[in-house]
Amino acid sequence: MVDASLDIKQLKMFCLAARLQSIKLAANRLSVTSSAVSQAIANLEKSLDSKLFSRNVRPLQLTVKGRTLLWEAEKLIKQEELLRAKLTEPSASLVTLRLGISEAVSSSIGPWLLDHLYKTVNNLTVYSHLSNELLKKLSRNQLDVALCSGFQPEGDNWYQKEVWREEFLIVSSRSLGKFDAKLLKTLAGQIPFICYNSDYQDQYRAERLLSAMNIDPVHRIAVSSSYELMGLISLRDGFAIVPPTNIWCGREFFKSVYVSRLPINLRTYRGMWAVGSALDRSEATELVYWEARSRMQHFMSEFLAGSCPGLEQYIQFE
Repeated sequence: MVDASLDIKQLKMFCLAARLQSIKLAANRLSVTSSAVSQAIANLEKSLDSKLFSRNVRPLQLTVKGRTLLWEAEKLIKQEELLRAKLTEPSASLVTLRLGISEAVSSSIGPWLLDHLYKTVNNLTVYSHLSNELLKKLSRNQLDVALCSGFQPEGDNWYQKEVWREEFLIVSSRSLGKFDAKLLKTLAGQIPFICYNSDYQDQYRAERLLSAMNIDPVHRIAVSSSYELMGLISLRDGFAIVPPTNIWCGREFFKSVYVSRLPINLRTYRGMWAVGSALDRSEATELVYWEARSRMQHFMSEFLAGSCPGLEQYIQFE
């Protein structure tokens, strides 16, 4: 007799392996062994009495029943995550909230985040700045919560939670062909490094990565927005090192660029943190954390997959 019960954990492993077309990549992203993913898929196939992947085909290819399961399972997983969020997120309303958000937040989940916060907060005031400026405002008590990347205030006075993290990627003009770190070292003296100005923490990370690869670009163009950065990579046959949400800000140019990973020993992540006072605003920080996490998982991930396919795999949640 076939056991048709479904395990949500097994479904998540199956869906990720199907989307990445690789058991090994799915295992790496989930921080489990490849055998654990293979076993989960085998258990699913046994319980459903159906083959989900075509055998001896690389990369992985779904069968007809596998495609059906992927379509339905992703909807089921989303409902499970929404239910979990509703049962665990703070429900108490706030009278006021002074929220600071960075460019990466403002230009990605910003509208959806603020719309949902408005349903809970009676008086909502929002400031958009670079992360450094937001943290200064927070330390001066000019903000209740900051949602930003990079350095977080240390000490017992602060309450902070990482909402998501995303991997820094090499972005290059598609006209240069398939691009990787080895080719980057060769061409860095010929093509421009498109970067942020010195006010951006992301630029500090990019410079450190270049230094670790012993790369010192001869030509540089420094800009103040991700849209400009992406456009110039396309127009000037340049390259940059940025996270997925920054790439999405210039999604109009995505078809003109090539995205590749850094060497495994240099892979670096940018955390997006909700930070507030530990004394009297931890409730507000929790609210911002859950709302931002939910918007990224249930809205932004879909937009990334739709307009910039593949980028969603480089965003992680605890």
